[in-house]
Amino acid sequence: MPNPKKVILVRLGSNPSEDKQILFRATITASRYVQRDKSFLSRSISSKKYLFKSRDKFYWILEYGEKHFDIPKDLDRDNLSKIVNTIERDTKSRNQSNKPAPDKVKPLRPKVDPKNVRLNLLLDLEQEYGSIVQVPETNRRLQKLRLLYQMTASEAADFAGRRKVTPSDEKIILDKKIRKLIDFGYSTAETAKLLRVSNQTVLNSMAKQGLKSRKAYYYRIRGINKDNPRYYKPLYASTIFEIAKFFKTNRSKLYPKLRKLEYKIEMTFKLWGDLAVGDDFLDGNKKRTKGANAD
Repeated sequence: MPNPKKVILVRLGSNPSEDKQILFRATITASRYVQRDKSFLSRSISSKKYLFKSRDKFYWILEYGEKHFDIPKDLDRDNLSKIVNTIERDTKSRNQSNKPAPDKVKPLRPKVDPKNVRLNLLLDLEQEYGSIVQVPETNRRLQKLRLLYQMTASEAADFAGRRKVTPSDEKIILDKKIRKLIDFGYSTAETAKLLRVSNQTVLNSMAKQGLKSRKAYYYRIRGINKDNPRYYKPLYASTIFEIAKFFKTNRSKLYPKLRKLEYKIEMTFKLWGDLAVGDDFLDGNKKRTKGANAD
């Protein structure tokens, strides 16, 4: 059922003169008001259950989009609780009848040591998506998993807060976490958010360790044809200006020149740690290769 433009609920009184109409511009607003999930009203209407109870008040769904449902004149207002309880019992029995057979119930993931943070996170993602390769690149848990697999088991446990550390070790451990995140390519703000510390704490640690923020790569230059070496080995860049500078042109003439050279620009998002050894990237107007140059 499509999301309606408006919803009108009637808060029922002991008689029609005490009823109060409440207008909502969207279904989700009405659902939040009565503290129900966003599909509750849709399910109620499809089941022809226009009366419900919320926060010790009784409501009637008067309008739902272009549909109108009049309050019955013979509605027994003295026994509304009994009517609602009957509706809820019917709904509960219907939901139970729709439960899948035991052989179709999704199996629980195997239990492992709760301190094995990396394996637990991997199993959770595989259970949710079916395979780790199906997890979207933007998934924050996948990004965290990649980071954890670059740590030792004890560091991963510390990072997830599963193991107690002495106060004297806290600063050392925090510096290690900051170094790994900054080296991977996370920004100062993202590092502070992941570690739940202030931006200034991250900046102080970076200054102490001589760390510098790395660029994120939003573009890749790829060959149009398979005969072009850049078809299989794209060139990553942070800005369009950087690409134009590398090809010794300006932004207005960049795309015609790339078409002439049989290149195309694709949108992407990669941090430094996402680049594989051997990947080419732009540093200013120079092409560098990860692992081959001084990073």
